[in-house]
Amino acid sequence: MSRLRARTRQIGSWFARHRRELRLTVRVTVGAMLGFVAAQALHLPQPYWAVFAAVIVTETSVGGSVAAAVNWMLGTVGGAVYGAAVAAYLPMDSQATAMIELAVSLAPLVLLAALYPRFRVAPVTAIIVLATINSAVMSPLQSAVDRVVEIGLGSAIGLAVSLLVLPSRASTLVGETAGRALDQMARLLATLTEAFGKPINLDSTQPIHLEILSALGDLEVVVDEAERERATRLASAPDPAPLPRTLHRVRNDLVMIGRAVPEPLPDPLGARLQAVFAEASAELIKFFQNGAVALRKRRPAPPRDALEAAFDHFNIALLELREEQLIRTQSSEMAGRVFALSFAFQQLRANVKDLAGRISERAI
Repeated sequence: MSRLRARTRQIGSWFARHRRELRLTVRVTVGAMLGFVAAQALHLPQPYWAVFAAVIVTETSVGGSVAAAVNWMLGTVGGAVYGAAVAAYLPMDSQATAMIELAVSLAPLVLLAALYPRFRVAPVTAIIVLATINSAVMSPLQSAVDRVVEIGLGSAIGLAVSLLVLPSRASTLVGETAGRALDQMARLLATLTEAFGKPINLDSTQPIHLEILSALGDLEVVVDEAERERATRLASAPDPAPLPRTLHRVRNDLVMIGRAVPEPLPDPLGARLQAVFAEASAELIKFFQNGAVALRKRRPAPPRDALEAAFDHFNIALLELREEQLIRTQSSEMAGRVFALSFAFQQLRANVKDLAGRISERAI
């Protein structure tokens, strides 16, 4: 019985961790099935193009689906119209003319897709139109209309499924992804705090930096999708664009701190700064972790009173070191590291205040 319960908990945990992927699986499957049924009901000649479009358009968020649907329709209409025009004026009656027709169809559309990525489906659509025309008794205009209708139907179904079947808003994904970045920043700061006063190999922190950069990259993608939701009035969340900019600045501050403490500071600098560094880092870690929870649950930013007090204690310790001229007696390299650490904490204090504002403005 205990094994069954443990197994049940494992399965439940797996479903909880992958609920986003599971929801997408349901949406894509439903969209594909509806696309096929609708295309069959309308007696379209190539129903699987409607299925294909529905699968492509059904993205992880509503904003992503809106962008995919618009781009697919632009590319489809452009490619179909141009491909039909080329086929009408350059009949494929020999291998030589077929090569010319293919080159004339592809070259301008490939250039257009290279300059404007939203048209990247246009060359593919033109080839489909040409292939359909030359494999069946069909006029260029009829082939172009069929492709536009099939892909337009699939795109509309994919967008509708994204809106109605287990919808996932990009504005929600913004909070989840930003929270992931903050969790990794807390992990990085904990590593630096543990290593303070001891030699540290910065390469050992590289995997954490890569996790942070991955989360920030994903955040920029979902922010673009969230902005499309706002532009189409599918969501009323605040402008998400400032959030990734703030998180990038916080990450840069942590990089600066890491570079300032790769080797132990000589006493009395190291002994005097270690306690206040540990205090400020502990409060920062709590703020990052609680801030990640607040972003995911759309709550106000956690309080910063203890964090501000810790920053003050750090600044007071630095001021005392300057007044006692203990920094001036160090080598230029050591003094530079202390000043870099001081500057990084000043910047971090300002950026964390800004981050608190970004978190609170997303609260419900």
